[in-house]
Amino acid sequence: MKPLNILFFLVILTGCSLDTSKQNIAELEWLVGDWVDEEHDYYESWTTAGDALMGTGLTITEGDTVFSEVLRIADDEGVLTYYAVVSDQNDGKEVPFKLMHSDTAWVFSNAGHDFPNRIIYTKQNSGQMTVRVENSDRTLGFILQLKRRP
Repeated sequence: MKPLNILFFLVILTGCSLDTSKQNIAELEWLVGDWVDEEHDYYESWTTAGDALMGTGLTITEGDTVFSEVLRIADDEGVLTYYAVVSDQNDGKEVPFKLMHSDTAWVFSNAGHDFPNRIIYTKQNSGQMTVRVENSDRTLGFILQLKRRP
C-alpha cells in the first residue's frame, strides 16, 4: 500500500472513531423525557446536557421517596459510560458502567462493582422501555417496565 493511501486510511479511521461516541449519545436521545413503572412506583427522567444525558431515578412509596439516584451518560475517553450516584451508597461517589453492546439493547457493565454489574436499557415499541439491572451471571436482578409519561 502506498504511504498516501495508508495516511488517508488512518485519517478516515480516526475520524470514524471520534464520531462513534456522539452517534451513540444521539442514539440514546430517545431516553429524554419522563418515564414511569407504575408497578414498582419507579420514576426516571432524562434530559440532554451538552454532549451528555442527565437523569434521575426515584422510587416513591406512599408519598415518600425511598430510593433516589442521579444518572449520567457521557463519553469517557471514547467509551460511552453510564454513571450512577445512588443515595446512601458508595460514599456518594459515581459508579461507572461502560457500554459493552448496543445492537438492540444498550448494555452498560462494571464487573468490579458488587451489585449491579450490568444495567441494560432496551427500547420497546413506541413509548416503552425495559431496564434490566443484574449481576454478570444474571442473578440478583430486577426488571423495570417503563412507559413514557405524557
